[in-house]
Amino acid sequence: ATQAGDPGARCEALRWLARNNDSKTGLWNLDGPYSDGASPNNRDAATALALIAFQGNGHTPIGNGNDPYTRLTAKAWRAMLARQDKEGNFFQEGSSHGRLYTQAMCTIALCELYGMTKMLQYREAAQSALDYCIKVQAPEGGWRYNPGIDSDLSVTGWFVMALQSGRMAGLDVPAD
Repeated sequence: ATQAGDPGARCEALRWLARNNDSKTGLWNLDGPYSDGASPNNRDAATALALIAFQGNGHTPIGNGNDPYTRLTAKAWRAMLARQDKEGNFFQEGSSHGRLYTQAMCTIALCELYGMTKMLQYREAAQSALDYCIKVQAPEGGWRYNPGIDSDLSVTGWFVMALQSGRMAGLDVPAD
């Protein structure tokens, strides 16, 4: 048995994520292929969280080409960037209550990727995602479920982390 903090547990978690990736699309799903999935599905959020896990262990699309996780993250990022709209928004599906959670999660993953790789294609997409985050901020300073309307602590917390990830990566994040 492995403990949650040890490298063996971390590797098993990545292996589980790799096994449960949709190899056709490169994305992950909340609703399966496992028996206890969540509904409604939100492939953008699921993929962002999976990519954060892989990146946290040092796996990016520009790693060793023989590493299966390099190929996996490269395919997932191609799919994710194709889903980002011209405004920088990632939310494509799922419950409307998940819209801004999804944006923040995707922005974190993308800013972390840019910070790790410093590749121009990721910089432009990450800055666009950050700009969208600022655009949808509510007048009182936070975020909730819908763009520009109301604030709550859980959604705002994800956005604060997204903005901090952008700042740490050297992207343009307004001080206020």
